Parts: sequence; C-alpha cells; structure tokens
Amino acid sequence: MKRRSHVTLIWGCLLGLLVLPGQAMSIAGYDVWTYQFPGAPITGFRDINADGDVVGYYQTNASDFNTAQALEIVGGVAQTITIPTATSDRRAFGNNDAGDVAGSFNNLGSHSFVRSGGVFTTIDFPGTTQGTTIRGLNNLGDLAGEYDDSSGQHGFVRRISGVFQTVDVPGATTTTVRAINDAGRMAGFYTDSSGQAHGFVSDDGVAFTTIDHPDPTALSTLAGGINNDGVVAGVWLASPGSPESQPARGFLLDSGVYTPFDLAGAVSTIPLGINDSGQIAGEAVASDGTHYGFIATPVPSPGSGVVILIGLTAVLRRGAANRPCRQRLSQVQA
Repeated sequence: MKRRSHVTLIWGCLLGLLVLPGQAMSIAGYDVWTYQFPGAPITGFRDINADGDVVGYYQTNASDFNTAQALEIVGGVAQTITIPTATSDRRAFGNNDAGDVAGSFNNLGSHSFVRSGGVFTTIDFPGTTQGTTIRGLNNLGDLAGEYDDSSGQHGFVRRISGVFQTVDVPGATTTTVRAINDAGRMAGFYTDSSGQAHGFVSDDGVAFTTIDHPDPTALSTLAGGINNDGVVAGVWLASPGSPESQPARGFLLDSGVYTPFDLAGAVSTIPLGINDSGQIAGEAVASDGTHYGFIATPVPSPGSGVVILIGLTAVLRRGAANRPCRQRLSQVQA
C-alpha cells in the first residue's frame, strides 16, 4: 500500500499504548486503538481525516437503531454530535480535513446533514421525500451518498457547485456511494438481481470498475473508503446481509492488489475509512458481541524517528484538552 512519507501521525498519545482494558486487538504492521462509548454495546467509526480525527456513532440499545447517536473524536476527546432537528437514528459517516462532518438523522423520514463551521445544514436529494444519506465528503466540499425514491435506492454526488448527480450502476437494483476523494473518485457498492453486493470505483459516476474480492467464499464485496492515493478499504462477506450483522473480513485494495485486514481478537473487522497516511478507521466486533470503534495506524519503518516526533508534536500541541488521553496513559503507567 502506498503511504505518503511526509505525514504518519501517531494519533492521540502513541496508539500502541491506548487499548481499552480487556479488549486488545491487533494486526501486523499497525498500532491499534479501540474505543467503546461508555455503556454503549455498539460503537463504530466510519471515517478518518488527516489529523486522525474520526466520526461515527454509538448505539445505546443494540437492537434499536433509533438509539444511535452521532459521535466524533477530535484530538482524542470523544463527544456526541447534537443534530438540532433530529429525533432519532443520528449517525456521522464522513469528515474532512477542515473538520466538516456529514451524516444522517431521522425526523419524519431520513435526512442528511452537513456541519461546517459549527453550522448544521439539512440536505435532501431534490424531489425525494423517502430518504437521503450522505456517506462521505472530500476536502473540496463534494458530498456522496444515496437516496431513495419510488424506483428504489440510488447513489448520488453533490458537487460544491450545488449540482446533484444520480449515480446508478447499470443493471443494479441498488447503488450507494460510500466515499469520494479529492480527485472526485468515488467508492461504493451495488446489489444485483440476486441480492449479492459488489464494490465499485468510478471517476465520473457513469463508468464503473467492479470490485469483487477473489476469495472463493466471498459472496458479497463492499467498498467503504478511498483515499487520495486511490487505496480502497472494504469488506467481503460469505453470507447475505450487512457487515454489521455477520462475520466480515476486511481488506485493502491498492493498484489491483488485495491485502487482508483482519484484527486479531475480533470476530469481525469492518474497515471503512482510510486517510492519506494509511490510517484506517472502522468497526470491530468482539466475541461477546460488543462493537468497538478502532483506529489502526501504520507502524513507522526503522529510521523514521522524524515521523514519530511529528506525531508527538501534534499530541503536545493539543495539550490540556486531551483528558481521556492522559487518563489512559496513567492507567498504563500504573
């Protein structure tokens, strides 16, 4: 996998030290940090920006998605995102380097939102009243996701100019766009008439390259994230359904090469966000059924001490606001 050499941030306080007690998960070549929102059986991360800040959601009742609350972790501090007009099912799916956040909520139907500069804006695909979800946004302000109408589920992009474009894979029964990078390249997945899911990438929302994991037991493939190097993060499934409801196997796809991405200590790994430093954010399921958000940071190669110093400088700069970081460090040192 290509990694930009000028930035490999050691997020928080050296992630290798920060693992929730009793929930150690690991993968070769990465430092892994896991997080469970207090008291929530489900926590999942969905995107990660250049600073290593993540967005996602937590669910206080595992069987009731309406209890979902949008979540962000900025500088190591976790906080709930309060969407002013939401009544239930609040989720954050995308963030960019400016700290803008996008996602969805419910209020007499499903709607999407963007928070930019502290201001929330509700966005619905023009003409639909049956549901709009923004899954990703880039640093230019382009948005991507899906909407529903009387004919089914369609992907879409909305450029910073305000122009909406429907994105439908030819012959698909449903299409969703999960991420968009700064070049406008999209990643997502579609379902065929048999109900199988196939990942895709597209530069224009018209021509598509299908992604099907080569494992012979892979029934469905979902592309979840794409960075500016074109590296795709996703999952494959051996059974019908969603990756949150069954064992999912993670992968990275770089220049046609598939690399497994499965956390040891998890029964299911769902990598969904990837930044230009190669940091990966997602959701991991433990053997007891608890869902954890995770960040996996590439381990610096030997001789890259400057990179470590960059990460430590970023930590020190965030300073006193990083209370959870200090608390976990004190537990480790004790």
